Amino acid sequence: DPSQQSYAELHNAGVAAAQQGRHPEAEQFFGAAIRQQPNAAISWVARGISRTEQGNNQLAAQDFNYAASLYRQAGDLAQASELEQAAKGLTTPPSKGKGGNGMGSQLLGGAMAAFQFLAPIAAKALIPTGF
Repeated sequence: DPSQQSYAELHNAGVAAAQQGRHPEAEQFFGAAIRQQPNAAISWVARGISRTEQGNNQLAAQDFNYAASLYRQAGDLAQASELEQAAKGLTTPPSKGKGGNGMGSQLLGGAMAAFQFLAPIAAKALIPTGF
């Protein structure tokens, strides 16, 4: 029962679910962790990653942008900038190339750009922690 678990237990349950590829479940655990500690930027990032894995790029971008605002408030401008770039990569398709309608390459290009910026922070977000 998520209401009986601590923030750390919820976040770590989300990490475990994500590591096992159970992203909808991970998203739920990270959401519950966020409800307990709304200023925990790392849980916003982790939920955004879970949403990205499910193809929910708009919601993921919202999570990344909110996490960026939390990092910015804490004075971590580098993390904030990386998350803003990742969010932008998820929501702004690259320019259309030659051939086809460009939709496949736009979706793939946007996701790849986002993951490029997310890699360092994703490593931190998806490791169990002892908050």
